[in-house]
Amino acid sequence: MKATQNHKTILLILLTLTQLLVIIDGSIVNIALPALKDTLHFSNTSLQWVITAYILSFGGALLLGGRLADRFGRRKLLIVGTSGFTIASLLLGLSQTSLMLITLRGVQGVSAAIMTSAALAILLAAFREGHERNRALSIWGLASSAGGALGVLLGGVLTEQWGWQSIFLINVPVGMIILIGIMKYLQQDTVKSTVRSLDVPGAITITGGIVSLVYALSQAPLIGWTAPATVISAIAGIILCAGFFFIEMRSRHPLIPLSIFKIRSVSAGNIAMLILTAIGMGQFYFNSLYLQNILHYSSADAGLAFLPIPIAIAVTIAFVPRLLKRFGYRHVLVAGTILMGAGACVLTTFTQTTSYVTAIVPAFLLIGAGFGSAVVATNVAATSGVAHEQSGIVSGLVNTSQQVGGALGIAVLTLLASGHASSNIIDMPGYHMAYLGIVGLVALLLIVSLGLRGLPNQSTDAH
Repeated sequence: MKATQNHKTILLILLTLTQLLVIIDGSIVNIALPALKDTLHFSNTSLQWVITAYILSFGGALLLGGRLADRFGRRKLLIVGTSGFTIASLLLGLSQTSLMLITLRGVQGVSAAIMTSAALAILLAAFREGHERNRALSIWGLASSAGGALGVLLGGVLTEQWGWQSIFLINVPVGMIILIGIMKYLQQDTVKSTVRSLDVPGAITITGGIVSLVYALSQAPLIGWTAPATVISAIAGIILCAGFFFIEMRSRHPLIPLSIFKIRSVSAGNIAMLILTAIGMGQFYFNSLYLQNILHYSSADAGLAFLPIPIAIAVTIAFVPRLLKRFGYRHVLVAGTILMGAGACVLTTFTQTTSYVTAIVPAFLLIGAGFGSAVVATNVAATSGVAHEQSGIVSGLVNTSQQVGGALGIAVLTLLASGHASSNIIDMPGYHMAYLGIVGLVALLLIVSLGLRGLPNQSTDAH
């Protein structure tokens, strides 16, 4: 897929805006949940499905969305996904019942999966591997990294000023801008794959497997690891994923060619992405609780307190392409991991009287700077050395690693903290255990990062 040089900047803005929209909608509803409960009469048990329906449908459809983009055209799939997302957002804003809203959140999640898989595939195809692509991935990484915090901030402002409907309706004009821009500035792509048949058994098993695993991981902190729903979902997920690999080994036209995992940068990059997202989502989750439950910040103040993280991410990402060009992704990932480790160590010193200025801000700045550089380096590693016609499935793999990693991080850290919980409230020792768990995840990521030493140290100078 070729984009003319004059249009590449606009194309990158459109693709990044697509990713930002998808990430924001994963977190923007959090602040609006009380208003949704009162207006649409959600029960306590059904309210969580406003978030869960999006997470499950999004995570489950990522690999399928990436493969469909490779088979049937990335531009076409991006238009389909964005159209579905925009229409679903409009209907969500007009929802009259809780069932209608939950169902539409599922539709929105599937559309978001198609959007983000196609958008990243287009980026990989339009920007030449090396310094040009690294700069594009840096901007993409900024949207991925800062979107969650931005969603919380926007959710609070929009809900307070214009009601919960506005958090969905705001997507409509943005989605239309993306659609118009894609149609104008992105040329029709020529799909190189001559195979139009879809590996239906593979698609069913991997989609079901990922949905089951993500459900088990996301529900375990709420209902317990030994709850029947958690155990059954986890077992079903493992069986379905195992069945998927069995099917793929025998399929003439597999959904995911297993040979792609022989590209060591892809395999190692996806493992690193899973751990990195576990760290990012885990610290965001527990720091949100800590600020509100221990330091007694309001939800709005807690959202504002996170500003140092996206600021540090934005500043760091501005320099990452040059660092990648000079040192390669291995060294940038190691450096970013060390910065996150320093920030995580500061987290372990938090108490009931911790100062925001002297402790929380430094910790957040270190975590943000480290995460910003690490996420770009990991994206570069996970997408290096991949054939043009497989960019869609690679984008699906990277995004799936993020989804599973996020759910895994929160689940594991909650398990560590739950031993110190009373009446569903985590005490300060519980937060210390969670923060020590984050330190452990950072150490694991450092081991994986150092393991990249055996790979070619990709430098953009070579391209």
